[in-house]
Amino acid sequence: MNIAGRLKEGRLAKGLTQKEVANLIGSNQQNITSYEKGRSHPPLDVLKTFIELYELDPYVLLELEPQPWNKIPVYSMRSEGKAFFMPKNIVGYEFTDIEKADEHFCIRVKGNSMALYRLLDGDTVFLRRQHAASNGDLVLASLDQHTHVLRLYKETENGFFLMSPDVAVQDTFVPLDKDGKIPESIQIRGVVKRVLFDYENPFREGRCST
Repeated sequence: MNIAGRLKEGRLAKGLTQKEVANLIGSNQQNITSYEKGRSHPPLDVLKTFIELYELDPYVLLELEPQPWNKIPVYSMRSEGKAFFMPKNIVGYEFTDIEKADEHFCIRVKGNSMALYRLLDGDTVFLRRQHAASNGDLVLASLDQHTHVLRLYKETENGFFLMSPDVAVQDTFVPLDKDGKIPESIQIRGVVKRVLFDYENPFREGRCST
């Protein structure tokens, strides 16, 4: 069955006439007839309305292959030290096509202090769990049991800097211990792999228009 047939089937399943549907979506009966006979294709916004009105599965309607979605936890930036990845610190979930979901986690950006790194309030950051980073990586680091920050990782000969995008915040230099390891007081939680931008943030629109 094609899209036209599924639209008609969806309407009949709801017990609606073409005229009633036209009134509900702000169209006319002639358009509904045209869509159901395959004479024309509904615009994307109208198609979305049909999906919601008829409660259709978009993958079935559009004959698309379903994509595997993995659930990734969103952790609070207020998590306490070693308990950062405890279930009690999960504040929500994101669904994504990222593979190996168990190796990833998310945090949400609060405020616009990360604007220099194109991260604004409401953005969701996807990170891969790892304790090491490469030069230029954006990492989530725990500076102590209560302070978890996103910083740019910059290597030096005897340590590394965690560089803040906020000029009012001093960069943190972390010297390696005698064995060349990161001191226990500092922990790298993960490296940023993907960002889901919140385009409803008015500050982003203002930055993009300049």
